[in-house]
Amino acid sequence: MDSAFQNDLVHAMVNAFVDANTEGSSLYSPSLVVNRADQRKKVINFLVKELRIADEFAISVAFISMSGLQLLKQVFSELKDRNVKGRILTTDYLCFTEPKALETIRDLWPNIEVRMYKCKDEGSFHTKGYIIKQKDVYKLIIGSSNITAGALSTNQEWNTELVSRPEGKFGSEVIAEFEALWNKGTPLDDYLSEYESIYQAQKAREAAEEKAVGPVTTVLEPNSMQVQFASRFHDLLSKGERRGLLISATGTGKTFASAFALRAENPHHVLFLAHRTQLLSQAIASYRRVMDRDKTFALLTGDSSFARTVSGALPYESGKEYDFVFSTCEMLGKDSYLSSFDPRAFDFVVIDEVHRAGSETYRKIIEHFRPRFLLGMTATPERTDDETLIYGLFDHNVIYEIRLSDALDYDLLCPFHYYGVSDLRGIDDETYELRDFNRLYGDERLNLIIEKSRYFGYSGDRLRGLIFVSRKEDGIELSKRLNERGYKTRFLSGEDSQKYREESINLLESEKREDGLDFLLTVDIFNEGVDIPNVNQIIMLRPTISPIVFIQQLGRGLRKWKDKEFVVIIDFIGNYESNYMIPIAFAAGGDKEEARRCVSVSYLPGYSTIEFDEASREKIFASLSRAKIDTLGALKKEYFHLRNKLNRVPSLVDFLDWSSLDPLRIVERDGSNTKSYQAFLMKACEDKVQFSSEELLYLQRLTRILMKGIRIDEAVYLETLLNGGNFAAFDDRLFTLYGRRLSKCEETTIVNEFDGTFHYVKGAAKTSFLESKDRLAPEFFKLLGRDEFRSAVDDLIAFSLQRNKKHYAKSYRGSDFALFERYSREDVSVLANAPKDQTSVLFGYRYLKDGNVFPIFVNYEKSPTISLTTRYKDQFIDPQTFSWVSKSNVTLKNPQIQKLINAKENGTKVMLFVRKSDKERDERKQSYFLGYVDFGKSDYWEGETEGHPAVYFRFKLEDEVRADIYDYLCSNDGRSKA
Repeated sequence: MDSAFQNDLVHAMVNAFVDANTEGSSLYSPSLVVNRADQRKKVINFLVKELRIADEFAISVAFISMSGLQLLKQVFSELKDRNVKGRILTTDYLCFTEPKALETIRDLWPNIEVRMYKCKDEGSFHTKGYIIKQKDVYKLIIGSSNITAGALSTNQEWNTELVSRPEGKFGSEVIAEFEALWNKGTPLDDYLSEYESIYQAQKAREAAEEKAVGPVTTVLEPNSMQVQFASRFHDLLSKGERRGLLISATGTGKTFASAFALRAENPHHVLFLAHRTQLLSQAIASYRRVMDRDKTFALLTGDSSFARTVSGALPYESGKEYDFVFSTCEMLGKDSYLSSFDPRAFDFVVIDEVHRAGSETYRKIIEHFRPRFLLGMTATPERTDDETLIYGLFDHNVIYEIRLSDALDYDLLCPFHYYGVSDLRGIDDETYELRDFNRLYGDERLNLIIEKSRYFGYSGDRLRGLIFVSRKEDGIELSKRLNERGYKTRFLSGEDSQKYREESINLLESEKREDGLDFLLTVDIFNEGVDIPNVNQIIMLRPTISPIVFIQQLGRGLRKWKDKEFVVIIDFIGNYESNYMIPIAFAAGGDKEEARRCVSVSYLPGYSTIEFDEASREKIFASLSRAKIDTLGALKKEYFHLRNKLNRVPSLVDFLDWSSLDPLRIVERDGSNTKSYQAFLMKACEDKVQFSSEELLYLQRLTRILMKGIRIDEAVYLETLLNGGNFAAFDDRLFTLYGRRLSKCEETTIVNEFDGTFHYVKGAAKTSFLESKDRLAPEFFKLLGRDEFRSAVDDLIAFSLQRNKKHYAKSYRGSDFALFERYSREDVSVLANAPKDQTSVLFGYRYLKDGNVFPIFVNYEKSPTISLTTRYKDQFIDPQTFSWVSKSNVTLKNPQIQKLINAKENGTKVMLFVRKSDKERDERKQSYFLGYVDFGKSDYWEGETEGHPAVYFRFKLEDEVRADIYDYLCSNDGRSKA
């Protein structure tokens, strides 16, 4: 027996089952494996991490579904490439396991053998266990999780991971039990055909029973998005507004939202317009579920026979009155029909997919009617020809906007599985620029495209895919080549007629493949809200040139559909300079750090996943390292996107409501904290925005104090003084509104921030906002007399309070810090209530007496170029234990180390801040706050680092590090190779 292994295992067992405060080995510690959204934990993430380093594995589960197997496809591909052998034992219990899933394992992974346990012959079977061999140990994950999407992602599941040598009693028993069951199992090929017949018969019985019982009627209630929209819709009507937009991702319930909102207004006559008859059929079904049963519905299309097939709808007859009229724009736009309607015939007009409203037909309809309110609905109001057009048509009234991340949180969309796969070595920007078709669509790349499409598959009875390419020529050539390979495809462009587009979409939607298409190829016409609900695979074969377009294209498959459990997104990632835009899109307006975390360790709510193969990860990391994402030009582009939406200069608060861009990136774009939004506006050539140099100076200093919103005190203090109050009034208001009372140190820090003594600005004169702590400085007060300057200050205050609520409102153990948020050393100085900014002396660690805190800052990934004496061995032992080393040439007698050693005795809070890397100097110098740490006398000792004296500590975090942050900090994100 390896004595080191035995010693580590003993420590791990004692830590797990006897005393959690003792040291334990993270390699061998038992773990509870669960799905916990608040901790960003999923069973699948844990399982994949262990499988990635497996030498062999065995799985015994009662159920396997295609949705669950989809989550393992990327790691199973890697295991196949490494020729790692695996065995999977499953069962026919309750006929739950899908035959298609078994066929997929057999066909895709020859390294995995499958057997089925016949319950009729051998008795019930309900095991759930994963045996993963890694070198000379076994990881045994046993509990409740089958291979289904719910069990691996969202359900309440309990699994325990234990570590054992094969000769250990527990390990040998588990392995022996698996072998016994395995030997009772039937090889898949000997039973699959019979099982599939049994499975289909069972499904037929279930369908017959369901039909006999009849549909279950439920009371339809609006979801949270629909409730908020209805409220804002009513508010806008109350203000006398006549037009407005609902912007909401495809599949998030826009139609139901409009129905709920209109029902509350008790409408008399409503016109609902769409561009396709199928959309009208769906809309009528939705409205009938929401509106009173006595309401009448009429359908106006060019095909009266179609109207009779729509449940609850009457063919429209001229001269008759209906509560709701549903029509295609093409039909109503004909002069003979449009002229027959009185302009005031409808009190509400609703236009679905209103991004099309720039066409002559739509404009003619909009100009004809004079309703009480015109409501437009779309997922993509931005048009490539004129971004302001749709916003302008609806008076720039955006009533409500729901983004992709919100829709996933609300479970409004079909789950998606995104796979970033490495393209051929020679596919790069130059290849596309030169239009090298031999390389782009030669046999080698075509084989790769087909291989990945087949491998990652789809959900449903047959393939219905979209392929996005860079140019028309690419689409025509690729469609031709795919058709030569037996696929049925068409290329669509903006030059094709609406009739041809409709025909092509209908072919893709066809129930039978022999009557339809496998793929539609396009450049960008499907970016703008085309609704094909049963699309189940999307392939991206072009460089990502815009995060907005990327999300639009990904979103084409996200509408829920009765026969679609998930949609597969396959993104071929070449050597493109713009690769960094992919994680920027997923990071929803975040900075490079958030983008890297997304690539290294992705977490999405629900069943959705993001996976990159190793080669594509390296390409993206390389692109991120080179990218300048916060250049003036890039930020101006994002800024004007919002400005066009609102048709005015956006306030800072507007960014929180209507944009994914955090304006903090604008003011910190060069790493400095002394910029201001107003200075940016003037650089962006907003001629109406003019501030004097003195005003800009005050705004820059105020931006530094308020904009990040790390706490509310400063904003409430300034707001109180602006409204004529004094410090005592501020203190009372803080307690009344927020239940907070200030200490003397907090008072000092806040006053010092505003009187100019907290921040040191090299070569600059002191700028004070205060005459005393109760009065504003005359110079500042005078500037406030100009409305534009006062508005800018008020906007900063409002933004600071709202940003605090969004990011920092959840106080960590009564402190001003928020767990797992990122802070700079200056932020820590403020929240620790130091009288002056301590950034210049907070190198690594330092006791801050005013807040009685001891912050420790760690760069987890050390640059290979730094001095040997500063390359400390700081690392996680497990998610709640951290090994830390002091600076070199330090002993236990060092005054700072003494402060640390005596922290508990003196009530000092020891705080751990960890940053992934300090290699890229252009990024914000921010670290994740991981909470307070604790340690005992046996947890520190003197030692050496690279031949120099140092003090070693073993910290126990009071709170386990959130799973995604822990995995990210411990991962390799490519910077060490840069």
